[in-house]
Amino acid sequence: MNIISPSDTKIPIHSVKNICSISKEWGCPPKLVEETFGYINGFREPVCGLFANNIMKLFLDNDQEAFDNTDNIPITELKNTISKLPEDKNFILRMQDKALGHSYVIDIPSGKNDSRQCFLYQTDLGEGVTRQVKAAEWMQAERPNPLFLHDFLSYVQTMNNNIVNQTLIAKIFDIDQSPNLLRFERLSLSTFKESTFLLKEYTESLVLENIEQIFLKKTI
Repeated sequence: MNIISPSDTKIPIHSVKNICSISKEWGCPPKLVEETFGYINGFREPVCGLFANNIMKLFLDNDQEAFDNTDNIPITELKNTISKLPEDKNFILRMQDKALGHSYVIDIPSGKNDSRQCFLYQTDLGEGVTRQVKAAEWMQAERPNPLFLHDFLSYVQTMNNNIVNQTLIAKIFDIDQSPNLLRFERLSLSTFKESTFLLKEYTESLVLENIEQIFLKKTI
């Protein structure tokens, strides 16, 4: 069920209503509400930017505040910002990648910075460099190699230096980690420096609470 819709971005997950609740308030069949909010019996696969926003909301929304997708930071400040992260805290990063034409989220759990593992969350319509992939496919895939924070920082550094490391890009963004399946002719290297990011601290307890809220709303 589409709990989080494009119109809900400023509403905390705790306050979002599902389609059945809205149809009762409006006094109309759920099918009419679906035309605005999505499908009642399935998840509407969003574009990458909306999916990234929804993941950020899942990690950051509380009962009073919603994730705010403003005050983005220039990509040139990413390495210095991440180098200062406390090793005992969890962070979530939203990236607006101009070179790939792609928005995605990097989950950075606590850990030693020299071996800190991280996790990429994405969905992709496959209209740019990378292939089409649905969120469920990406989450469920057993990928050949884990992703570490230094891998992502290496990607950012090489792109800032106008170098395209095809193997590294495939390792991070392709479900099979295969550079031969990507369309690098569509990559806009000159625009990478226009990329921006958001970095926020999160707690595991809040994420679990928000997941519970979403499942509860499926039955309300």
